[in-house]
Amino acid sequence: MVDVSASMFFRDDDRSRGRVQAVAIGPELTVSLPTPIVRPYAVSGLFLELVDLGNDPRPFLEPDMNAGLHIRPQFGAGLDFGGRNGGVWLELLHSLGGGVSYTSYNVGLTSRGPKANSGRLAASVFASRITPMSRSYSPDDDFRGYALSIDVPAPIPFGEAIRLSLGIDYVKFGAFSTGVIHVLGGAVADLARTKNGVLAVHWSPQIGVSIFAEPAGSPPYPMVALGLDARLTFGGVGLSGGLVASGSNGPEGFFPGLTIRIGIVAGR
Repeated sequence: MVDVSASMFFRDDDRSRGRVQAVAIGPELTVSLPTPIVRPYAVSGLFLELVDLGNDPRPFLEPDMNAGLHIRPQFGAGLDFGGRNGGVWLELLHSLGGGVSYTSYNVGLTSRGPKANSGRLAASVFASRITPMSRSYSPDDDFRGYALSIDVPAPIPFGEAIRLSLGIDYVKFGAFSTGVIHVLGGAVADLARTKNGVLAVHWSPQIGVSIFAEPAGSPPYPMVALGLDARLTFGGVGLSGGLVASGSNGPEGFFPGLTIRIGIVAGR
């Protein structure tokens, strides 16, 4: 099976003491083999990315973006051990460009009862590492992130499951090192879904706290996040969109964030 898609990503946030805006657009190609037990697949893409940092001097805590126009190739592979009642999937994705190399590792597990409406238990683990390719950094510099998300079916208002998330960010730059722990809880539900699967809209509001290792003794800071995904499929062509909005407080003030994704997918 071959899926060809065109995607556009937009990012706007203030998390590094200055406003960061970025737009990326480009084609993606996914090739998979529908075998009975496991579905191996490969993905590749080529994006043109424009980054505007405004007056931000590009602090070292965020080496994943550099100002200017960049070509960002992306490639990866995965295995999907799926079935009617759930499955396991593994994925590795690598991209480079703009003076950085970015690698992410994803592992997921889903479990669904024999009935279509019996709810879903899902868990995913995400790990990423950023490798700056600039002379300003040494091989010992370390930029990593880890995230764990668990969905537990539950009859709650405005939701179908409880979502618990844990995130850890770690930075080592020269003699300086620090970390941030994010703890979030919320709900996950379908806002709209047609029986024939033509339209599906999904949302996940969460609230929690961020705990900073530096400065020492910092209190937990509040954090909110909202995820929204939608997909419209008609005649073998799919239109998908996603939005992630967040707001977090910290030692240096309040930082809002927004990421928007729009894509068109055609497969055969």
